[in-house]
Amino acid sequence: MQVEAHAAADEKARLRPWLVYAVLVAVTVAAYWSSFDGVFHWDDEDDLLRNPFIRDFATAWNAPSQGGLAGRPVASYTFALNYALGGYATFGWHLVNLAIHSSAVCLVFAILRRTFSSASFDASVRSRAVWLAAFVALLWAVHPLQTQSVTYFVQRVESLMGLFVLATLYAAIRAFDGPRSFAWSLACVGACWLAVGTKEVAVVAPFLVWIYDRTFAAGSFAEAWKRRRGLYLGLASSWILLACLVVASEGRSESVDVGVAGVWAYLRVQAFALATYVKLAVVPYPLIFDYGVRIQVAPWVWASAGAAIVAALVFTVVAVVRGRPIGFALAWFFLILAPTSSVLPIVTEFVAEHRMYLPLAGLLAIAVVFVGARVKLPSSLAAAFGVCVVIAFGALTFARNRDYHDPDGMWADVVAKCPTNDRAQNNFGNCLRAKGDLDGAFEHYAKACELAPDDANWRTNLGAIRLERGDVAGALVDLERAVAADPSHALARTLRAKAFGLSGEVDRATADFRAVLAAAPDYGPALKELALLLLANDRAREAVPYFQSALAIAPGDPDVLWGLAWICATAPEDDLRSPENALMLLQRLVAAQRGPRPRDLMLTAAALMELGRSKEALPTAELAVERIRSSGKAARVETLTRALELFRAGKLLRSDPELARALR
Repeated sequence: MQVEAHAAADEKARLRPWLVYAVLVAVTVAAYWSSFDGVFHWDDEDDLLRNPFIRDFATAWNAPSQGGLAGRPVASYTFALNYALGGYATFGWHLVNLAIHSSAVCLVFAILRRTFSSASFDASVRSRAVWLAAFVALLWAVHPLQTQSVTYFVQRVESLMGLFVLATLYAAIRAFDGPRSFAWSLACVGACWLAVGTKEVAVVAPFLVWIYDRTFAAGSFAEAWKRRRGLYLGLASSWILLACLVVASEGRSESVDVGVAGVWAYLRVQAFALATYVKLAVVPYPLIFDYGVRIQVAPWVWASAGAAIVAALVFTVVAVVRGRPIGFALAWFFLILAPTSSVLPIVTEFVAEHRMYLPLAGLLAIAVVFVGARVKLPSSLAAAFGVCVVIAFGALTFARNRDYHDPDGMWADVVAKCPTNDRAQNNFGNCLRAKGDLDGAFEHYAKACELAPDDANWRTNLGAIRLERGDVAGALVDLERAVAADPSHALARTLRAKAFGLSGEVDRATADFRAVLAAAPDYGPALKELALLLLANDRAREAVPYFQSALAIAPGDPDVLWGLAWICATAPEDDLRSPENALMLLQRLVAAQRGPRPRDLMLTAAALMELGRSKEALPTAELAVERIRSSGKAARVETLTRALELFRAGKLLRSDPELARALR
């Protein structure tokens, strides 16, 4: 009878984890259900939307050396898979991100269940191993701090690396104490290679396995090495792959630059960063999408945070040497953050919430097991409290995911929470500019320049918005400062040349454009603006090759299509004029704009007149006049009416150069 009771208990114990897996996945999906309406944000544009390499499996491994996927072929291939299956339809991208996170959640549970069942813990922990592991995994699954790694498409790099590091550790644990240890060892090494091929942070995976082995299996570092030397050599071999990937990606020079930040300055910020990460693990507010790169930390803040970190590191080393479980949890936190929060300045992001994807598990385990063990609560009360925390975190995650539905709203949120972030001010200005709110964009560009006066990018944007508002003199001041800050800034020099042209300094503008093109012959904005400048100054023959080069780079650019169509429809020179080509270009223009503007209609009428098709030309010109009249632009009404009268008289637009110039 007693044997049967034990058999029933064993059967229940075998079934329970699988039920927990189902609950874990269901809760994770529920918390992230709101993420499926999320759109592409910020780095997604360069690394995914404008990255042709992920559109073909043959090139996915060879991402641009200055992009976020450089040296990360495994992640690139998953993005290529998404593109192959559904293009840029976001549902599939979110589905893969959520599948990665759900799988990682299950691995966290599997690792902790085995860990809490080990002899390193007392009987009270071992007897509740399944439930403690499930609670930590649930908290980790729905914690709001994880949203950036799961909902932000490009940060799949972080969550996928996390999945493979967890798989490395799980396979190692199975290799330590179970049958088929050789097969599990191979799986462990394979997962480690995949992790390294996903993100460089996985360089610490062999150390994590070794510390785990010493703490929970072998009893000492020497014994761990003696028993499993082959496994550790296999794990260390992943560093060869990492070295090759780093060399191939040119050392990720876009992200890591000691000269820009300075080691000591970066360490001061990282003291603040680690303190922020711990605080957000406990109280996940405010979550900030981008902290910027000009973070000012008061001396007392970085000094106190640094002292606490040093003390925690000393405690961690002592605990690891003594084989204490809390030592592994803390080592998990510090080691995974070490590549980004130590002496290698990541100049693109000083503080980033997605870096806490894996380290958070160590802090949560400490909170649940080591802190919870000292706060004695009845089981029912502890369970109720745990459920409430999971529900609260899940609700916050569900709400945070909604911020990813709208780029404008996300940057507005960052500006509200971190108004001294000049990059956020600029990016919110970009959003407002795209919506046509030039005044709002100007305000935020000006704020960005106030916070970072010598940033060439922000100055260029401020100069550009001044040009759009007609303030040529003010634009020149800003663009001169931008070029002074970065003489190689192609857009700043292009816009400065455009401003020279609008100021009447045509020769100076032309020389500036050609200087830009000498350094970058295929730079589209300079090609286009130079062509438009030449056309505006009746130098159509010189403009044509620049228009053609610009069109090859940007086939749907409305200004380029219109300028080239104008020359083809109205040029006095027979060898430049081609009304048939003009009509073809205008058709492409109308398709690109989803409808013709009045001046497009009038130019179409001019091309039709050149072909002797006046019966089609006159109604087209009349429609142009009708549309411009309804817009209330009196000056343009007069010009288009004169052109209509010219056509009614059976004359061509090029027969009246003054009218043609006014219409252009």
